[in-house]
Amino acid sequence: MKPTYSKVTRRNFLQSAALAGTFLGLSPTAKSAHRPESWVAQLEKGLQPPRARGSSVMGLTVPPLNQLKVAIIGLGNRGSIHAQLMASLHPKAKVTALCDVQEEKAKQSADFLKGKGQTPAVYSGKADAWKEMVQQDDIDLVLIATPWELHAPMGVYAMQQGKHVGIEVPIALTLEDCWKLVDTAEETQRNCMMLENTCYGDEELWILNMVKAGVFGTLTYAEAAYIHNLTESMFADTYYNKWRLRHHQASDANLYPTHGLGPVAQYLGIGRGDRLEHLVAMSSLQASLTEHARTLDQGHEFYNHADFA
Repeated sequence: MKPTYSKVTRRNFLQSAALAGTFLGLSPTAKSAHRPESWVAQLEKGLQPPRARGSSVMGLTVPPLNQLKVAIIGLGNRGSIHAQLMASLHPKAKVTALCDVQEEKAKQSADFLKGKGQTPAVYSGKADAWKEMVQQDDIDLVLIATPWELHAPMGVYAMQQGKHVGIEVPIALTLEDCWKLVDTAEETQRNCMMLENTCYGDEELWILNMVKAGVFGTLTYAEAAYIHNLTESMFADTYYNKWRLRHHQASDANLYPTHGLGPVAQYLGIGRGDRLEHLVAMSSLQASLTEHARTLDQGHEFYNHADFA
């Protein structure tokens, strides 16, 4: 089973996948106020891809580098791990710059890297310090591990500065930002990758190789799940300004679907010659966050909160 790029590009794949899922975001009022053919027409019109600004980047390759120079934005939960992973790849990879709005976080990772013989530049002290960092000439790849709403703007800007980007899940929060990433990648001919780590675990790659080798024959059915209780960590100080918990106040949605779906999409060739045609998302009653909020110390910002979407 070999990847095929002749019939699919990031552009038309994104269009068809989004058409399958956008209906879920319409309010009940909007759905009931129009005949099905009416809102389908509206969706199809709104999802027409904008005029391409460059060539497709599906399957894009660039000349190999003797040493990959890496910069990291966001040195909290995920970013600090990226720093450790890059250190393990030295000298094939070298971290040349770090940025975090919390200076102590950036310094912690910088000190770790110094212990490994690397001396990255450190940027902090202001919200847009990362912009100054990604303008450095000695950067090939920018890894982005910040709060979700910053992912797409940072990725777009970094590509505009000539850098390849790897962006933590989710890569974007809106369809508009998805198009911005696609447009910019095509315009700049830079690689833009969502860092869906579960696609690259030992077990997932083992199964993927078996699929490619034809061990299972033609795949006709698959199940996937991602079960991870993050309740306590979201209420703790692990996340800067508890940004992740605030998303649960603002959005009633499947906020983090690709851990389960990503590996299965690889097995079935989704985005690699095939596509999602229909998508349904469901969720249970929100209860655990409200119940946990009741157990917090009364001085906690979210003590006794019940305003979770």
